[in-house]
Amino acid sequence: MKLTSKRQIVATIILFFAFVPFVQSQSLYQNECTKISNDGHITLKIWNPEKGRKYKMEDAQKDAIQVIIFNGIAANKQCIGQKPLLQNHCCPGNRI
Repeated sequence: MKLTSKRQIVATIILFFAFVPFVQSQSLYQNECTKISNDGHITLKIWNPEKGRKYKMEDAQKDAIQVIIFNGIAANKQCIGQKPLLQNHCCPGNRI
């Protein structure tokens, strides 16, 4: 019986660590549209004040795609607001 409970504990710990990346909180990035050119290109400034200089380019690119697809772009002096490409998405906390 003790052997079974040890196996259950080990299995539970392994499963916990296997799913940790999926339950982490979302990135706390901020974004700002800086320019929309005549040909439709959008220049999006994105940063993470929590990570500062440790904010990787790869993470910024993924976050920018998420903004365009799921969140949309807020209007400001330089840009007209843009709705998200997907209006309804199935899953909370979508991460690319």
